[in-house]
Order: sequence, then structure tokens, then C-alpha cells
Amino acid sequence: MTTGIDRTRRLAIALVIALLAIASWFKPLDSMAIEQVDTGMKAAFASFATARAINGAISLLQSLQVGVGVSANPGELLDPVNDLIEQFSNLMLAATVAFGVQKVLLAIGGHVVLPLLISVAAALWIASAAMSRPAPRWLGQVIAVLLMVRFAVPLASVGADLLADRFLAPTYTTAQQSLSQLAGQAASAGSAAQSSETWSEWARRWSGNATDIGGQIERFKVAAGRVAEDLTDLIVVFLLRTLVFPLALLWLLYQALLVLLRPESAARQ
Repeated sequence: MTTGIDRTRRLAIALVIALLAIASWFKPLDSMAIEQVDTGMKAAFASFATARAINGAISLLQSLQVGVGVSANPGELLDPVNDLIEQFSNLMLAATVAFGVQKVLLAIGGHVVLPLLISVAAALWIASAAMSRPAPRWLGQVIAVLLMVRFAVPLASVGADLLADRFLAPTYTTAQQSLSQLAGQAASAGSAAQSSETWSEWARRWSGNATDIGGQIERFKVAAGRVAEDLTDLIVVFLLRTLVFPLALLWLLYQALLVLLRPESAARQ
């Protein structure tokens, strides 16, 4: 009875391995993964560029001289926001690099040598199953490594993108729109600042109200301060998209391969 169960299990695993070996020669999953990695890279770079634009505009505002009736440089009030945006831009640059690394790994996994090696290892496993003998432990480990290299990154990339579209897309869209709006305000402020000698002149241009420069400065500070929540949302989105989701999917794939290719003695326990 045990022998029959072992034989059935061996044949089932051999069939799965054969199908995976055949699938390794086809690249529709790779094309989907490359397209989604490119999209993610563009999104990360767009957020990086927007953050750098805001950072540059705020830095320009901080260089303004104070007008009559104001006792301190108003741009200094934006220091916390400016620091946060600078850190955010660094994280977005790291996310862009992470997508680039995924693209390189996709190219490595799609090389023609890999399907060839998988096919040879699969043939050896199937030959062992056909002769009713357990496959060597090292052969299972080799097949697991080859399958991880071939399929792990495409599956993780596509799966992470699907999860991001399902759970993170509304958050990303809202936060990115808010960040873009602030970038527009910062660009307008920077343009006005370049043509103004004092903060008070910029305040008149921006608000149309010269009677309360300090109040207008505070309003701009509050408007810029609201971006902290949007930046946090974007950081969470890209952290999940480039790190948490892919690693979780890789772990699940690895566990599935361990169950599939574990030795028969362990399977009977």
C-alpha cells in the first residue's frame, strides 16, 4: 500500500515537473512582468521627480529675504516639510533602483540556458520516477533552485502588481495627485520668488492680500504640512510593492517547492 502511494506521488510530481519544464520555455509571464516593472519604475520616478521639484522650490523660498514687518525668514517654517520631502525623494530613488534590479533579474531568469537546465534536470527526475526509484535528494534541490531562478521574479512581480492594483491603487492615485498639486503650487511660488525681492512681495502675488503676511505664510505652511500624510501613503505603497509583496510571494513559492520536492521519507511522516 505504501509502495503504491509512493509510486503515485512520484508520477504526480514528475508530471508537475514536466509541465514546469515545458512552461519554462515560454515567456508570456516574463513579458507581463517586464511591462509591470516598467510601469512601477515610471511611477516611482514620477514621485521622485515631483518630490525633488517641491524640494527645490521650498529651498528657493528659504533663501528669500524678509520684508518689512516680519521678524524672521518665513521659509524656515518649511524646514520640517522640506526635510521630509528630501527623505521621501531618496526613498523613491531607491524604489526606482529596486524596479531596475527586478528588470535585470527578469533578464537573467529568461535566458535560454535556464530552460535547458530545467529540462535536463526534469528528464532525470522523470527517468527516476519511470524506474520506480526515488530521485536523489540533490536533484530535487537543483530543480528547486532552477525553478526559483526561472519563475520566482516573474511570479513575484506580476503577483505584487496585482495585489497593488487591488489594494493600493486608490491610495497611490490620491496621494500622487495631492503631491502633484503641491508641486504646482511650489513651482508657482518659486517663479514668483525669483521675480520678487522680498517674501512680502511674493505673499501679495500669491494671496492677493498684503494685510496679513504672517497669516498667509502660516496658511502656506499648513498646506505644505498636509503633504506629510500623502508622503507616508506613497512610502507605504512603494514599500509594499517593491519589498513586502514580492518577498511574501517568494516565500510562498519556496514553501510550495519544498512540499513538492521533499524526500519521500519525509512525505510519509
